[in-house]
Amino acid sequence: MEIKEQKKLNKEKLRQYKRQLKSEQFDVENEIRFNDNGEAIIECKIGNEKDIFSPYDILKDRTIDDEFDNYLMEETEIIPLRYNLELKIHVKEDCSADTQSQIKSAIKRFYSFKLTTSKVNLKKNKFFAFFLYLIGALSLFAMPFASKVSYLPLNEALLLLIWFTLWEANDIILFNTSKQKTAQLNMLRLYNATITFVKDPKILPNATVVADEATIITNKSKTIKSE
Repeated sequence: MEIKEQKKLNKEKLRQYKRQLKSEQFDVENEIRFNDNGEAIIECKIGNEKDIFSPYDILKDRTIDDEFDNYLMEETEIIPLRYNLELKIHVKEDCSADTQSQIKSAIKRFYSFKLTTSKVNLKKNKFFAFFLYLIGALSLFAMPFASKVSYLPLNEALLLLIWFTLWEANDIILFNTSKQKTAQLNMLRLYNATITFVKDPKILPNATVVADEATIITNKSKTIKSE
């Protein structure tokens, strides 16, 4: 009897969860904040503005940090295409107008460069897929002649080659190309995004952080000496 009651409770709980999942509670619009222009806001908090640039970009004008890029792409991916974007970047209070302009220019140039690279890679992938289709077609055409030779390993090799080339070509055209085009759209949305800056008093200036760290180190050294 207890087992039946447990099963009944499990089924009822499952129905409750399904109803909750179908409700508007978890609609993506509920997770998005909008500005007065109806643009979806992506909030970014930067402790040190230099951290968003790649350490390999000497001029700090085109390459942003991978983690920052991944964060922006992940946030953009869940926002429906119908919404334009605003990147609201929180910086420390002493962040200069020149630094803000540098950050804005770097983000624009970075996604322009990524779009160009993605378009080149997409063309390469399409050419490679066409090449695989061609090999598969030639192998298929050669099958009757291989059967006449009646050499079993040759027939099996041609079958494997046909299967492999067609599978890889279809994977590139049907799946990878679709993913790349979706990524391109998100890159373009970030390139076209409105970029605004908010001076956040909660973010300490670099000088304060260095001073605090020096104080901590000094206190530690005094503690060690006293011991």
